[in-house]
Amino acid sequence: MEKTEYRIKEKRNRKIKISKAAIGIVIISLIGGVFNGLMGAGGGILLSLGFSALIGSFMKEKKDIYFNSQAAMIPVSVVSYFLYAASGEVTSIPLHYMIFPAIAGGVVGGIASSRVKSKYIKLIFAAIVLFSGARMIFSSLR
Repeated sequence: MEKTEYRIKEKRNRKIKISKAAIGIVIISLIGGVFNGLMGAGGGILLSLGFSALIGSFMKEKKDIYFNSQAAMIPVSVVSYFLYAASGEVTSIPLHYMIFPAIAGGVVGGIASSRVKSKYIKLIFAAIVLFSGARMIFSSLR
C-alpha cells in the first residue's frame, strides 16, 4: 500500500507546465476576440498575423494558420452578432441571407484550398488585407 500512496502524492505535487507558445496563443486569441467584438471584424486577421509570428515554425503551411484562425473566429463572430443584434443599436441583416451563401462559399473555398498552392493563398490574403486597410483609411479621411 505504501507504493500506491506514494504515487498519488507524487501525482498531486507535479507542476503543470504550459509552453510559451500556448500562452502566446491564448493571449493572441484573447486580443483577436476583443477586436472582433469591438469592431465586428479584424479578429481573424490579428489571429492570422499572430499565429504566423508565433507558431508558424511548426505549422505545416500558411494555409493551416489561416484555417485555424477562421475556426477560432466562428464562435466569436456568432456571439458578437447576437450581442450587436440584442443591443438594438445595429440594424442586422436577416441571418438566412448571410448563412447559406457563406456556407456555400466556405464549401467552394475549402475544396479549392486543396488545389491552390499556399503561396497564392498568402498573396490573396495579403491583397485583401491591403485593400481593406486602404479602403478604411480613405473612407475615414472624407
